[in-house]
This record gives sequence, structure tokens and C-alpha cells, in this order.
Amino acid sequence: MQAHKIKKLENEERVKALNPVETLKRMGIKEGIKYCDMGAGSGLFAIPAAEIYGAEVSAVDVAENMLAHLEKLKVDKSLTSFHVIKGQGTVYPLDDNAFDLVSVITVMHEIPELDSFISELSRITKTGGTLCVIEFIKKETPMGPPMAHRISADFVREHVSKESFVEDDYFELSQTFYGIVFKKV
Repeated sequence: MQAHKIKKLENEERVKALNPVETLKRMGIKEGIKYCDMGAGSGLFAIPAAEIYGAEVSAVDVAENMLAHLEKLKVDKSLTSFHVIKGQGTVYPLDDNAFDLVSVITVMHEIPELDSFISELSRITKTGGTLCVIEFIKKETPMGPPMAHRISADFVREHVSKESFVEDDYFELSQTFYGIVFKKV
């Protein structure tokens, strides 16, 4: 199961469309910041954040197989500022106002208690910090979940703006994904 899931997450077309290294730049990654990748999966964003940009990374996931994979990558790549954290429900073992940058990449459409989850994102993001949400565009695309499971950019804006976030940037990645960057005020 793990190998299949990792292969899906790291499919060449998906990686090319998401362009993690450049997208991290667009999010505002910088050396020395504290970055939380919520739903880190195979580490597609978390690993380059630590390796290339020198961020202190907390890679959070709920799946045991992904956590084991991330732990192995941490050891194999000798990443000393890389923390693998098990998430559960909508409350996470993370400090208040801990992160300069938080990302939620192709995960939000899977969260049943969305408002509670977004409250948690607000709790862990520093005032002045950044939240980046990347989701599948709500139209037929070459990859992604069925239309009924996708959430529109307006839906994300509506829910995230209930917390102390204001939109700072919007972008599209290929014809499959959109990203919204929010600042916490």
C-alpha cells in the first residue's frame, strides 16, 4: 500500500504540475523559518523545504505509512531540523503561534470538520505568518479526485476568512491546481 500511495503522490505529471521548489518560493519559504506541512504525505514539499531552503520543518500526517516514509527520509538525508509529527482529528500536538509558514496541499478537500481544522491552522500560525492552500481546480482535469470531492477557491476563501486570515496571492499550477496564499493578521 505504501509504495502505491507514494508512487501516486510522486507521479511525474503531478510533481511537474505542483513544482514544489518554485511553489515553495511563491509561498515565501526562506532559510531559517519554521514551516509546517499539514498532510505532508510523501514529503514532496517538506523535504525540499528542509534540504534546499534550510527551513525548520514539521511534516504532519495522519497515515502511519506516510509517517514511516518521512522518518526514513529524515534519517537517510540526515535532516536535523526535520520533525515528523502524527496528526489526529483536527487537533495537533503543535505549539500556538509556532510557524511562519503553514501549507495544506491537496488535503483540505478531505477534511470533514473543515472549520475546526482551519481554527487549528490559525492557532499554529504566527501573526504575520502565511498559510498556503493548494487544491484541485473545480473542473475536469487530467488528475485528481472526482468533481463532487473538489472544493472551489471561493469555498476555501469563505472558510479561511472566518479566522484571522486575509488573502495575499492567488495562482494556478498547470491546469490542475490552484493556490491561495493568506496572511494571518
